Amino acid sequence: MGCGVLLRILLVFLWMKPTDVVSNTVLQCPDTSVDGEIGKTVILRCLTEPQMNVNDMTVEWVVNDTDDHVHAQRGGKQKLDDQMKEYKGRTSLFDNKLSEGNCSLRLTVQMSDSGSYHCSVIGEEILSCFMYLTVHERVEIDSSGLINKPRDTSSSGSGQTGGDGKTGNDTSTPFPVVAISVAGVIPIIIAIIIIIVVFAVVIWKCKKSRKEQNNQNMNEEEMRRIAYPNAPGDGDR
Repeated sequence: MGCGVLLRILLVFLWMKPTDVVSNTVLQCPDTSVDGEIGKTVILRCLTEPQMNVNDMTVEWVVNDTDDHVHAQRGGKQKLDDQMKEYKGRTSLFDNKLSEGNCSLRLTVQMSDSGSYHCSVIGEEILSCFMYLTVHERVEIDSSGLINKPRDTSSSGSGQTGGDGKTGNDTSTPFPVVAISVAGVIPIIIAIIIIIVVFAVVIWKCKKSRKEQNNQNMNEEEMRRIAYPNAPGDGDR
């Protein structure tokens, strides 16, 4: 294959987007921020795009980059041995939606839950996205017009109030936050390095081939002069 053909192939390859070389599956947290009220249930939405069956993968939720889990599920089974004790009995996933890539977390809220939540799906690569939960006290107005703020009893050991299934007032943005995993970036970097190396090798081989051709032409001219010493040279023509 000639140098020109190889260079054309490389130029076409370079024109491709790096993301065309690796998986296009990403994890989306459509709501960058979510508001919740004490005692209510919020849905922290987390979805694969396009839809991907994550039943056999690990789905993890952590808060504020802690090591312990808010919730974790592996191979279709809950793994709550290292769940943070503050979240015991207050979290769940949509088990019947995992086959559609829905990794959303249901959380019955207490005041201490405010923070940054990190959802991860771990398979051949790691997909992640983030959101922020802000918890507010629930305000109730009685018949006399007085404002009552129910006390958060979730940390007193008296048991949590069950969620009513309603979500908090989510503040959604029109643009979803997409986080591409480190495992997805590494193949892109490797592909770029390989392209650069191959490109350099092709150029070097082309230059070497031209040099060898020039040397061969010079040797043939020298041999012709030795074989025919009386022949007129190029300058005598």
